[in-house]
Amino acid sequence: MRALELLAPAKNLACGIAAIDHGADAVYIGAERFGARVAAGNPVEDIAELCRYAHQFGAKVYVTTNTIIYDEELEDTFRLMSELREAGVDAFLVQDMGIVQECRSSGVTLHASTQTDNRSAEKVEWLRSVGFRRVVLARELSLEEIREIHRRVPDVELEVFVHGALCVSYSGQCYASEYCLGRSANRGACAQMCRMKYDLIDADGREIEHQRYLLSLKDMCRINDLEALADAGAVSFKIEGRLKDADYVKNVVAAYSQRLDEIVRKRPDEYRRTSFGKVTYMFTPNLRKTFNRDYTDYFLHSYRDEQGVLQDRQADIASFDSPKALGEYVGEVKSIDRGQQRMSGSPQLVVDGESTFSNGDGLCFFARSHNLRESGSQGELVGFRVNRADGNRLFLQQLPQDLKLGTKLYRNNDVAFSKLLAGKTAERKIPVTMRYGVLLDDGRGGSSISLDILSDVANVSVAIPAEVQHANRPQMEIVTRELSKLGNTPFQCMGVTDMRENSDKGFLPADDCFVPVSELAQLRRFGVENLTKKIQDMLKEDTGQSCPSQPLPKGWGEEPSYLMNVSNRRAREFYEAQGVPQTEPAFELKKPENALLMQCRHCIKFSLGYCVKYGGKKPGWKEPLRLRLGDGRLFRLEFDCKACLMKILSVFLLLFLVSCYGNEPQSSEALPENLPDTVAVADSLSFKSGRHYTVNYNFVVKEDSILLLRQQPEELAAEFPADSFSVAKGAHLVVADIRLFPGVGTDSVWVQVATEQSEFGWIHESQLLQSVVPDDPISQFISFFSDTHVLFSLVFVIVIAFAYGVRLMSRRRSYIVLFKDIESFYPTLLTLIVAFAAAFYASIQNFAPDVWRHFYYNPTLNPFSVPLLLAVFLFSVWSMLLVGLAAVDDVRKELPLDETVMYLVSLAGFCAVDYIVFSITTLYYIGYLLLIAYTVLCLHSYNVNHRRRYVCGNCGKKIRNKGRCPYCGVENL
Repeated sequence: MRALELLAPAKNLACGIAAIDHGADAVYIGAERFGARVAAGNPVEDIAELCRYAHQFGAKVYVTTNTIIYDEELEDTFRLMSELREAGVDAFLVQDMGIVQECRSSGVTLHASTQTDNRSAEKVEWLRSVGFRRVVLARELSLEEIREIHRRVPDVELEVFVHGALCVSYSGQCYASEYCLGRSANRGACAQMCRMKYDLIDADGREIEHQRYLLSLKDMCRINDLEALADAGAVSFKIEGRLKDADYVKNVVAAYSQRLDEIVRKRPDEYRRTSFGKVTYMFTPNLRKTFNRDYTDYFLHSYRDEQGVLQDRQADIASFDSPKALGEYVGEVKSIDRGQQRMSGSPQLVVDGESTFSNGDGLCFFARSHNLRESGSQGELVGFRVNRADGNRLFLQQLPQDLKLGTKLYRNNDVAFSKLLAGKTAERKIPVTMRYGVLLDDGRGGSSISLDILSDVANVSVAIPAEVQHANRPQMEIVTRELSKLGNTPFQCMGVTDMRENSDKGFLPADDCFVPVSELAQLRRFGVENLTKKIQDMLKEDTGQSCPSQPLPKGWGEEPSYLMNVSNRRAREFYEAQGVPQTEPAFELKKPENALLMQCRHCIKFSLGYCVKYGGKKPGWKEPLRLRLGDGRLFRLEFDCKACLMKILSVFLLLFLVSCYGNEPQSSEALPENLPDTVAVADSLSFKSGRHYTVNYNFVVKEDSILLLRQQPEELAAEFPADSFSVAKGAHLVVADIRLFPGVGTDSVWVQVATEQSEFGWIHESQLLQSVVPDDPISQFISFFSDTHVLFSLVFVIVIAFAYGVRLMSRRRSYIVLFKDIESFYPTLLTLIVAFAAAFYASIQNFAPDVWRHFYYNPTLNPFSVPLLLAVFLFSVWSMLLVGLAAVDDVRKELPLDETVMYLVSLAGFCAVDYIVFSITTLYYIGYLLLIAYTVLCLHSYNVNHRRRYVCGNCGKKIRNKGRCPYCGVENL
């Protein structure tokens, strides 16, 4: 009899518990680091709690340490795995061969992640020989291929994906994200290049397909093929989705668990479940109601003919029109009322179908754009929300422009179903029966009570001394009630019987014996503890894995390359011991020219109907074909028709193209080596895109409020976030992750931020940056002054001009810079520096905006720690401060207090005028001529105002004007 395992994803502890409650036999979860989803990490304490909960039901917990690891991370990896093993983890999913030997020596159970590219019997056999107990097979394999692997390597557990998102490339062999954005899929930071729009162009530059999602696949669903997979040799059925929320886990796990239970009931002598317990569901699962891009069973039913050519390919595995959630089909638009003839003006539509709707439901449809080519495209997926529902009549806030009669509608956000899943939807218990007995003589001269707990999992017996007395009334009802109080334990009592009925060992009738309730409770507690321990002991397996060494799979060693993903010294030593003397460093460490970025069983030619081998029409284009991103990046396509394989390669000229994400060096070595994995990934994206903030960056909300979405970007259905929350003005936010999401324009980049209350949410980068300011006094001053500088300066100048006008009318001898100035040159120099700083500020905005943005997000007043342009500007800022202090000191010495105040006010007004004029005119290049003219004017004015044309008749000193000598006080006429 073979045990079948349903393996569910766990984004966090709550999702893991939900998976167990809804029927999962095992869960896989990511730790804080080294998992293939950097956004789904969990502390060791949470994983330990999940292990305690799962092990009650005989369920297991696997941790994903399935990234490649750098040399400096090896010790941290071993330390983390040791802590996780102590926490009770049952196995580790591993990609990097550099940690295999250490894990084997410490007795860790190893599963070969799908990232190790497991698509042949030779590879599986080799993995078994180096210490792996289980192998996660490539998603692309067919039933025939899985069956052949099991036939040749029957002693290896085979794990297969059955549900969730599909990667277009063989796992572990995709380097497109790292190549373009420095976000390595082998490091858990895939930017999902396969979910982006591409043009398909031929060798002559002719466009065959325009801006379609040519690499985006539908989601996998194999719920109807579980029995066939089990017969082929699979023992573990894996659901993808470690970034999905608890609603997704509940619905999908429940659906697959019920189907597995049907198989076990149908064939009880052949199959059983690996974990224990019976689940009671409070809802009916529906896979169409959770996130999906429509479903496919992928290549499961294909096969290879005698020539090795893949047959029975499916043409509908791709989702060329949208990478977003499609949801369930709900009907066609029967009628439309735009509301123009009614007072309310509320648009309405009637849906032809049997679906029921709720207020707030999210619907979507394909809108065919006028500029689409006459291809198979249905158009772009457009969404709208139901404001109010009355049966199949839907009231909308606004009618989508392209919605027409007969349009097919899909629901990708079912409000009623979401509310149902938000409550308690399942309960899992292990059914047990109990036998209770009373002995007056326990062999030691005292009385005792005994309890047998029987289940399909294990049986235990316990006995404790007890004070037994004759009962005046029947006691079995009380005993049953007390022993059945199993509370929060994983057990459910199905009945209690008296041992005397089935035994002649001297047991007394339970009805006649009075036992205190406290002693019954103690007996029950001991019984539950022993049964729980026995179940957990059953989970302990022999992890020793000794098997004969096998040669490397065919092709390895003959052509060692970066495809082996060797990123540390231990991995190199491992392969040397396997007979590979030299290995190329991983793609993340050294990028080869014209690199192979993806290997795909998906074929664009076949999906578009141009594969002649399968009866498609003969194409009129000239190969090689190329894919072109919206920003101009090019990728070359190669088709290995014999192996039915499509390869995507980089184009060397791509290095010289201008990209919206910059042309920075592609090497990850540009980043500091001591950064944590999550920080390094986000820093890499920021470094290559000209983004000047990264993970752990702090913002403050400056708008009244901003809206954050709890879902991951890829979980968002069309335009309908199912779970959002707002953050008020003044709140502090910390950047947790930066991700590129399929799309064109500024909304391609999403940012995850954490609030002060440790809530996490996603927002478009463009929306975020409009609503926040860096949490730094300098940046906040820049933001405030940039928003208000013109108005503030104009008001300031008007007030000064009015005050000084009143002053001039009251006293004709008022001093003013540049006109009737004091002896000092510092006031004139200050106005010149302000004019220069304003012009230079505008010049940086004109010619080096990226430099200025860097200063805004990383402010400093140290001119020696910034690039030259910023250094010049900061020197001018410091010069303004120093010259301003000198000017104030000179004015204070030369003028009385009231004149000093008025002079300094007028000087501030002049500086404000200079700032306004030169910061604005320089943006239009006029400011440079004005700056030259202004400099000449200031020097000329100072020379004229300070020229000494007279000599004092008393002391002989040169003076500027007739009148009182400033040196001796004598009047000169």
